Amino acid sequence: IHTYGLGPVLAAVSRSSVPVLGTANSLEWVCVNWTEYLREGCPKCGLKDMIRLATRDRYTTLLPLKILMELIGKEASKQATHVTVQTDGMKKILSRSGYSEKKITTVPNLLDPRFDIKSKKDTNNIVYVGRLEEKKGIMDIVETYVALPDEVHNNWTFKIYGDGGCKSDIRN
Repeated sequence: IHTYGLGPVLAAVSRSSVPVLGTANSLEWVCVNWTEYLREGCPKCGLKDMIRLATRDRYTTLLPLKILMELIGKEASKQATHVTVQTDGMKKILSRSGYSEKKITTVPNLLDPRFDIKSKKDTNNIVYVGRLEEKKGIMDIVETYVALPDEVHNNWTFKIYGDGGCKSDIRN
């Protein structure tokens, strides 16, 4: 059985005797604040860290629910025969959160060769397509690009496509 997302793993494992593969398409079931967790180098995140992040990010009312989701999600997901993730960063978070690294495989998103469009211009582009939300890491990407040397700015164009709460910050 293949579950897309770690949430359904518990139901699949408890109702089946066949192997279960869970794809972690999000880390909501794994870590209370996964963007900060990754930014801080994936420390072992304890209850004090969860409270600190929840207080700083103003979601303390949701903290009990998020902790419960994390605890249930971790236990359920650990029952999967194997877990796939889309990036090595996700794998790092899972393994630092107590998952067996032997049971995690990185399978990047695939790019359909039909979308391999050759540019007629001789330009280099860095392209971001997605929601413009802090939790997606867009501000980290923008800040990194801005900090790159002039040589990069002279030879590369950064294009951003999407909508979300960070749109006005990005324009500035």
